[in-house]
Amino acid sequence: MSTVTVAPRVSIAIPVYNKAEFTEACLYGVAENTDDDPSYEVIVIDNASTDWTKYLLHAFEGDIRVEYNDENKGFARANNQAAAMASGDYLLFLNNDTVPQPGWLREMVGLADSDPSIGIVGSKLLYPETGKIQHAGIELIHGVPDHIHREAAADDPQVNAVRDFDMVTGACMLVRRGLFAELQGFDENFLNGVEDVDLCLRAREKGWRVVYCPTSVVEHHEGSSEGRYDHVRENLQRFVDRWQGRFDAEGRLMVGGKEAISATRKVRGVVPEPVAVQSRPFRGNWEGSFLVYSSLATVNRELVLALLRSEKFELGLLQAEPGERAEVAITSRLYPVAERLDKALDGEVDFHLRHHWPPNFSRPPAGKLVLVQPWEFGRIPSEWVEPIQQNVDQIWAYTSYVRDCYIASGIDPNLVEVVRLGVDPERFQPGLSGLYLPTEKTFKFLFVGGTLERKGIDCLLKAYRQAFTPEDDVCLVIKDMGTRTFYENQTAGEQIRTLQNDPHCADILYLTEDLPEADIPSLYSGCDCLVHPYRGEGFGLPVAEAMACGLPVVVTAGGACDDFCNEDTAYLVSARRVPVRLPDEMELAGDPWVLEPNPDELKARLRTVFERREEAAQRGKAAAEHIAAHFTWQDAAEDAQAALTKLRQATSSTMEPVVAPALAIGAMQQLASPVQAPSVEITLVVLGDVAEETIDEVMVGLGEGVVRFDLRDGADTAVSLGGELEALRQRMEGEYLVCIGQGQTIDAEGIAQLIEHLRLQNNIAAVQPSLAGEAKGVGLVDLEIAEGRIVAFRGQALATIGGFDHSFHSPAVLCEATRQLGRHGGRVVQVLECVSVGGQGPLDQVHQDELKAIYALAEGDRMRSLGDDEAALSAYRDSVVAKGDFVESIVVLSALLMESGRSADAIEHLECLVQMDEGSFRAHNYLGLARYQAGQVEAARSTMKKALALNSACVETLINLAVLEWEQGEALEAVDYLEKAAKLEPDNRDVIVNTGVIYAQSGNPAAGIALLREYLDLNPRDQGAASSLADVLIQTGELQAARELAGRLLAHDPQYPVAHAILERIRGQEEQE
Repeated sequence: MSTVTVAPRVSIAIPVYNKAEFTEACLYGVAENTDDDPSYEVIVIDNASTDWTKYLLHAFEGDIRVEYNDENKGFARANNQAAAMASGDYLLFLNNDTVPQPGWLREMVGLADSDPSIGIVGSKLLYPETGKIQHAGIELIHGVPDHIHREAAADDPQVNAVRDFDMVTGACMLVRRGLFAELQGFDENFLNGVEDVDLCLRAREKGWRVVYCPTSVVEHHEGSSEGRYDHVRENLQRFVDRWQGRFDAEGRLMVGGKEAISATRKVRGVVPEPVAVQSRPFRGNWEGSFLVYSSLATVNRELVLALLRSEKFELGLLQAEPGERAEVAITSRLYPVAERLDKALDGEVDFHLRHHWPPNFSRPPAGKLVLVQPWEFGRIPSEWVEPIQQNVDQIWAYTSYVRDCYIASGIDPNLVEVVRLGVDPERFQPGLSGLYLPTEKTFKFLFVGGTLERKGIDCLLKAYRQAFTPEDDVCLVIKDMGTRTFYENQTAGEQIRTLQNDPHCADILYLTEDLPEADIPSLYSGCDCLVHPYRGEGFGLPVAEAMACGLPVVVTAGGACDDFCNEDTAYLVSARRVPVRLPDEMELAGDPWVLEPNPDELKARLRTVFERREEAAQRGKAAAEHIAAHFTWQDAAEDAQAALTKLRQATSSTMEPVVAPALAIGAMQQLASPVQAPSVEITLVVLGDVAEETIDEVMVGLGEGVVRFDLRDGADTAVSLGGELEALRQRMEGEYLVCIGQGQTIDAEGIAQLIEHLRLQNNIAAVQPSLAGEAKGVGLVDLEIAEGRIVAFRGQALATIGGFDHSFHSPAVLCEATRQLGRHGGRVVQVLECVSVGGQGPLDQVHQDELKAIYALAEGDRMRSLGDDEAALSAYRDSVVAKGDFVESIVVLSALLMESGRSADAIEHLECLVQMDEGSFRAHNYLGLARYQAGQVEAARSTMKKALALNSACVETLINLAVLEWEQGEALEAVDYLEKAAKLEPDNRDVIVNTGVIYAQSGNPAAGIALLREYLDLNPRDQGAASSLADVLIQTGELQAARELAGRLLAHDPQYPVAHAILERIRGQEEQE
């Protein structure tokens, strides 16, 4: 731990009562993961522990200060004791059931130091078992302080931006010591709960900012403290007594009484009415099928289960067809659904939801009517429009595609909310045992769903028939889900059976019997690729389920699946819109259409997946990670709760127009959270000189929900334009950021048009207008890089790329942001019918150079994708020459130089990268690799150790050092590094394979062989691991075992190149003997 010889900057206070094992992990976490700068001290208050805590604390004597109490004085009093003993500028209150991660304290102090108005900083807390969010800020939810992003993925953009809150948790909380004294510490009348949010609110009441720091990461065993929940009722009552009526209608603290309300009006244009604190859950009746085999029933039961798990809902379940017989086995998992069937809630309810076919638009007996009705044909039936407009209070659309169908049919956009569907990550995950399928073929394509023309079964059958022959080691498995539902008699069963009897068609396995719920994940895992060339879908749940199980998917582009499928996670088949003829009695509110997948592309995608299996497996892995992070039923439940919250608040007072004064960027640092209201939808940024009357007209025309900033007069020249934009982005609370470049003119209608495209199509990340005089037309044109004159960004999309690049000093930073968005799967488009006027005039040299660097980098990536490495190197060099601090260009150039054996050249560039950021462990790691490849062993070792000193948890560096030491004959050091890496990431492929090889070659071949075999059993297509195992087997003389290994690999793929190489080596070895 830090050795403090002068007053430390931070005093870390840790109250403990028993749970010595947690305290030990916490103290070691502090010691191992806290930098010496800022300096710190550790103060532990032992609340009369009765376990071995005392002996543990004795072991840390000299490194920590300890105060022993005679009785358990509770959290608040113990922390107040520690604060009285402290000498640091900051107090850091830390629960003993936490484990800080590298850089945690540095990041919190750095954020607090950045603005003297920040009084309290909270950390990102993760559940140790799942790695998901436990804390990322606290808001008032149903009248009770609660964590707003609980169980979100740690990489979710919503939890990875600095944000102002009214409250953060005291499990890891940084407070200015002077402020803590001014507030007279924690209120000791609270007993082990709520004292932390009370402290935050008292700080906010005095005008201090409370800020969440996403880069400070701490693991937290939530609620493990003894007595943690003994006083919940009393604590909440005290909270209500003190703070009731102090929050506005949006759950934000009203600071300073009438004066604060008046100040709020200046920017937000609304006087919030005081509301009483409430804790009432959502109450509603849910109507539909729940326990039968159909997609609608699956959605109903899974979403209901997720909502019930949140403990924020009381639900009554009404079967659409009373007395409907349960087909799904009722396991303990489904008890919460089964016990609520046909039991409507009594009394007042918030909503009545209907999700069944055919839809019922009549008003329910009680509650607001929520309609969940997917639609696939571009426009909804005309007969739906009027009853929806008259009776329906809210529509839930599975996807943005379905939402578009309703809006295009004349339904008010404010009525339609996207509530995504999801999967259960505990049931659908990679690595499950596959279901037995009666086929001798080893590669299996899978189709799951009703075998309808709308789902593209005919397209698939035709493509499969043409792409493969009976001699190919391939089988198409068709699981028809429609033989006993409303799809009955519409399926393609006869067509499928005809092809099964066709001697020229490759194998087809047709499954029509219902599978037990537990067997569905195994069905996916028993196959190699899911194919879903749909013409129309509302969501495509089997696609998401297959992706969650790690299968690559071949799917139509341009429809519902676009919400969760992109080029990185799926094999997309382009499609065109074609008119569709529906039954004469069904008139739609416009011309109906479906998607027609390109048959040649579909056939080519099938061959690609079949022939390039390693590539397909990697895409499947990316798909599984994407679904697990963003498309679970928990995510769906959060969407549902947000939609119902909006519905509950629909009667709130109308917001007045928001017109904020133009601010120089330097003044932005003074912006405090009370004036950044959720009502702000658009942040308008003016870059350079733009006619003032133009901006005034835009602000008036857009009306409410707009706040403006000027990055021109008064701008801080010491900070780059990229840095200024990024600081603004992190503070913005609206959904959209619109940047208007110098000399550009666009009216409010044009900006509204850009925003509407972002609103209606979730896959669009950035959009720009056309320039007057360019070729005109209607529609969208996809761009690789926007021109940067006027660009509207989706805020969440910017968060996924880490925002704007601080190294850019010109408006080219907008172009770079769009390039990054495109690389991360977001669409960047130009709206042909939206026109702006103006010209940029001559660009200064910095602007020209930065644009050249961007386009050269993009050209290098294109050349590399085409296999022309020399052309790629030339382009990457041009990019680095144009902008010497362009980190991405330096990294990709150096990587390609190393791949081509030019390590000395790579070292030159990577040394510049290290000079740019001495604190970057990644830069040191890259440089160490290059030096080792160039034969500079000692320099490489030293550089890698520096990387490890900067980040002791970097598994990649640990592996690199292990390989270096092993190849230099230092076996013990190599094993030590690998063991450390294994503790951090026990499932890391490189850790497992390298450990196996080192075991085998250091006198323990049995252990090495066992480890490699176990890994290959789960990953049979990993050619590198197979080759390593073969090396070990052949070197130890186990030729028969090596031959059997090759046989198993060939069973997966008769053309497996590594398997043939193993057999060739065995023959060579036998000939020598």
